[in-house]
Amino acid sequence: MFPGKLLAEMAAQKLTGVSANPTAFRLIFDRSSGARPDLSGIRYVICGGQPFDGALAGDILDFFPKARITSMYGCTENSPRISHYWLPENPASRITPWPVGKPISGTEIKLADSNGKEVPIGKTGEILVRGASLMSRYWRAPDLTESRLVDGWFHTRDSGFIDTDGNLNYAGRLDNVFSVGHEKVSPEEVEAIIERISDVIEVAVGARRERLRLYVPVALLVTKKGRPFNEIVSDVKKLCKASLSAPKVPHEVIPVASIPRTAYGKIDRQGVKALIAGQAHEARKG
Repeated sequence: MFPGKLLAEMAAQKLTGVSANPTAFRLIFDRSSGARPDLSGIRYVICGGQPFDGALAGDILDFFPKARITSMYGCTENSPRISHYWLPENPASRITPWPVGKPISGTEIKLADSNGKEVPIGKTGEILVRGASLMSRYWRAPDLTESRLVDGWFHTRDSGFIDTDGNLNYAGRLDNVFSVGHEKVSPEEVEAIIERISDVIEVAVGARRERLRLYVPVALLVTKKGRPFNEIVSDVKKLCKASLSAPKVPHEVIPVASIPRTAYGKIDRQGVKALIAGQAHEARKG
């Protein structure tokens, strides 16, 4: 299989570093087969682009036993790193995703509400960035530049919070947030919890319209074979109820063959929306 060949090529080329998003790592680990090559030459692993599931670090070290792991946050507009966080050498599993750390030299970060006012420690807001690495403008797009660069601060359209240790924690894209009643739900936050379940290979969370609450969360799952799906659903509901507020617990859990993804391996949110809408349509037909 392709993941196994990829790992073999990493060993053959004597790579010393690997960089990917959490989904890519999970797909490689879950779908590789056969004898593992010696990957002790990998000295560092960079994980970014999505919330870094608290349990994934252990899987990374199973494959890359000598690697140090860093959780990274960045964007093209800041060329491209914004912050990073080195995990402990023997990271324990944790319920919440790993932080993405403190800003790199020459870069500043602040968290702001919808009015641009800075939010306190622990409160979620939009991640704003400024500094020496920041772009000056978008090429031939003055309106976009004006909307994203305000008073020297770049509006990333990402949400997060600063913890009590002063580390940035990435929560997800503001564009993906939906309302369940009066509570805002970030799909990435719910996905990070569900990904901790060993029988889940892939997960994507989206919203379905609902008359009373406006939307309800729906989870699409790709699962390992061998265990009844209803048992996995029970685990999903139990873990989510223990880790999240009630509006964030998936109202429905649906088995799918694959999760729609972009060319960069990230979840295709429009594709997820279409899948959920299609499931609702089939239910109405039935």
